[in-house]
Amino acid sequence: MVSGAGYERRPTAEYSLARVHELAAAGCIRYLCRAVQRDVGNLSYAPQDVHKALQTLNASHFHHAERYSTGAGWFDVYLGTVHFQVTSTKLLIS
Repeated sequence: MVSGAGYERRPTAEYSLARVHELAAAGCIRYLCRAVQRDVGNLSYAPQDVHKALQTLNASHFHHAERYSTGAGWFDVYLGTVHFQVTSTKLLIS
């Protein structure tokens, strides 16, 4: 596990990618911060676009997991390409 300025990072995913696909297919996605809402809006993505992008993630897109404070939930970070733009996706399943 690697620690940085205010966060921890590890090389293994916290969540099942199959579960991420299930939740995306069901439309059960929430944006946890305003930056994500802003980015989705600036890119003119509809909720269905985000759901479809999440469903196309595969294990090769996984980059790392991180959390910002001890005891907080882990975010799985995936790097991929959506509409020819490199994107970073952080997932927290609750």
